[in-house]
Amino acid sequence: MGMLAQASSTSRARWWVVLTGAALVLAGCSGGGDDGSEARDKKDDTASSIILPSTPPSARGLATGPALEPVGLVKASDQLDDQVGQSVQALAAEGRSGALVTDDVVVAYSVANVSGYDPKTGKTLWTAKLDMGTGTTCSLSQPETADVKTFTVLYDTDGAGCEGLATVSVADGKVLTDVDLGQLAAEDDTEQALYSADDDIVTIGKTDHLLGQVGRSEDVGMYAVDDGKPVLKAVLGTDVKSVSPAAAAPVLVVATGDDADGDSACTISGFALPAFEKSWTTRFSSVFPGRSSSDCLMSLSPHDGTWIYAEDGVRNSIAQLDATTGKVIGSVTQADGVDQEVPADQPSLYALENDQTLAVDGDLVMPQVRSIARYSMTSGKLVWRFDAAELLVDGVPDGDRYRVVVRPKSLTSDGRYVIATASGQSSVEVFALDAKTGAVVGRWPVPEKYRTGLTLDPVVVPFPGGIALTRNFVDDLGAELVGEAPGADGADVYDIGLFSWPKQR
Repeated sequence: MGMLAQASSTSRARWWVVLTGAALVLAGCSGGGDDGSEARDKKDDTASSIILPSTPPSARGLATGPALEPVGLVKASDQLDDQVGQSVQALAAEGRSGALVTDDVVVAYSVANVSGYDPKTGKTLWTAKLDMGTGTTCSLSQPETADVKTFTVLYDTDGAGCEGLATVSVADGKVLTDVDLGQLAAEDDTEQALYSADDDIVTIGKTDHLLGQVGRSEDVGMYAVDDGKPVLKAVLGTDVKSVSPAAAAPVLVVATGDDADGDSACTISGFALPAFEKSWTTRFSSVFPGRSSSDCLMSLSPHDGTWIYAEDGVRNSIAQLDATTGKVIGSVTQADGVDQEVPADQPSLYALENDQTLAVDGDLVMPQVRSIARYSMTSGKLVWRFDAAELLVDGVPDGDRYRVVVRPKSLTSDGRYVIATASGQSSVEVFALDAKTGAVVGRWPVPEKYRTGLTLDPVVVPFPGGIALTRNFVDDLGAELVGEAPGADGADVYDIGLFSWPKQR
């Protein structure tokens, strides 16, 4: 089965991390305004789950307003060194973290811990009793609504694969169902059972799905989780490279590569939901004329599968398809190389991290070098570019500003603001951009005492009243491997941080 390019699945790492629980803390600082930008109209930003200052901050220099206020922190105890029987590189392959926001509980997960927290106090409400043995959490539900009563956990018990599938109650963390996918496959005689699962849950609406091998065939199927068990809904292809729902229509976009016989079958297809009926298919060569499809080097934006990125070491391309017909809306191709001149009305596609892109009203918001850009394929122009060249991050020396990475992370629930981070080896700042204009409307440093473990490109999930930051184990371990220890020596390391938006002046 092909590797699946999902947003959360690109971060993989593993070592044995011991969580010592969530501590209720109160912190914060106050500061002045900015460089005299026009005052923002005072509005109730409850719908956006964000509290913004009345006067927008400057994108230059250090943040001048108050820091995020920590309400709940989960500490980690780990040693970034070889574990018994495995190398550091092997341990870097699978662990991850993240959060699920519901109406009343923030469910945060990290390695082998899945717990529910009160978003207002940070208090640990429950920890799910899942016996993962020496394994880890593979993935959790990511529903399109906060109105959910249960969620699904895919986990690994022994390092052999993600074969544990559990349904957990949001209210109390009770494990309602818990099955062994390997055992289910062994007991099935229909040849349609999920034989081996990919390590990501694909949530469409409120329904969780698994991707995996259909029986012992070469086919990859989409399985809905029904009463805690996988039920085959559709066969997607023989070599699935990437899957992602479209943003503009109820369509699942699926990219497939060469089939088992080696025949060229590099295609993109649209499956109408919820029936999973294939409604269109287009070939890679039709989307990117003149490009070789022999290696099928493409990925779908996880936030909108109609945006397709392709790179081959010579050229970088991005295209957008119509969600209902599969027809090409437009495409951009650039020569590969950091020194290549990019037209002023185009984003740079060099080494684009497609898994870090966001969809906004049909456009794509994407990370750039020290900037973030929103591009419209319909108009063929940049909608805006946020320039972070003069932005300084507290805790990062001015001479190291070039090492700060700026990335879009999430949209607020009403789509009005892009939440992003500026992060380096020893610090991280959260900021918000107006989704329509790209103007910076809020900046919040993470207090120095609570940064360590959350500094290197953290996973970010807004929730009503605040924001969850969870540790990016791959970047954390990668820094250690090249001799750049994250955070201050002897500082507490955190896997999960729940922060509230500070009151603004």
